[in-house]
Amino acid sequence: QEPAVTKVTQAYSSLAESAAATLGSILEAHEVLLARVKAPSGSADGPSTSSRQAEAVGQKRPRSEQLWSQLSAQYDALAPVRDSALDKWHSRTILSSGSAALRSTLRALNQSISAQVS
Repeated sequence: QEPAVTKVTQAYSSLAESAAATLGSILEAHEVLLARVKAPSGSADGPSTSSRQAEAVGQKRPRSEQLWSQLSAQYDALAPVRDSALDKWHSRTILSSGSAALRSTLRALNQSISAQVS
């Protein structure tokens, strides 16, 4: 019974380490992509700064909480860029479809994508 528990514990620890490493890699890739995208105001939205702030705040927290905090900060940094891009493409779609889309009685079609989602 004892060796089976030890094997399960080791397997679980290995899985947790792999998941944390994968999440760390995803966060690094996300940070690089955010650095390439300009914010709607024209300046880069410094995701690395928010990541450093999250790390500084979470020095005494477990690694998993630090990773989730960093993920949340990066998601919040991406929101204005995402909304701007979606609204731009929505307005292009409305313009290309002509006035028929504007006369629609469906209120959702007359709203921007970000307004529909929020």
